[in-house]
Amino acid sequence: MKHIFIFALLAFSLAETPLAFAGDSLYYEQRERLANTSIQVLIRHRLCVDENDCHIKQFVLVAGSTGGAVLYVYGISDLHVISEIISASIEEYEKNGNKMGVFVEVYRQKHEDVMGLIRPFFTRPYIKLYLQGEK
Repeated sequence: MKHIFIFALLAFSLAETPLAFAGDSLYYEQRERLANTSIQVLIRHRLCVDENDCHIKQFVLVAGSTGGAVLYVYGISDLHVISEIISASIEEYEKNGNKMGVFVEVYRQKHEDVMGLIRPFFTRPYIKLYLQGEK
């Protein structure tokens, strides 16, 4: 019975996650631009020294979905920084005529604290943004 409960809870938590690691290359350039813009925001706010520092600290991760981009932001709670990243996400969405879906999850916790076996049980995004792409 205990195993069934754990399996059901794991399945539920995965169902909430978009198809972030699908091999969709349709919006590759837009995803890269979104990630780079987000990293530049972090550098401007002195959370990273440079792009390499941001990558090492794992503040921003981007993945493809079946219709756009999924942007994960970790270890950020400053609303000014978050609002700039969200504004950049909305701009990228509008640049593509609202065709590319954009999904943003912002976590206050660091990447290593969010990932792993405890993620579905104890961590939830601080902010979620979903902009549906038009077909």
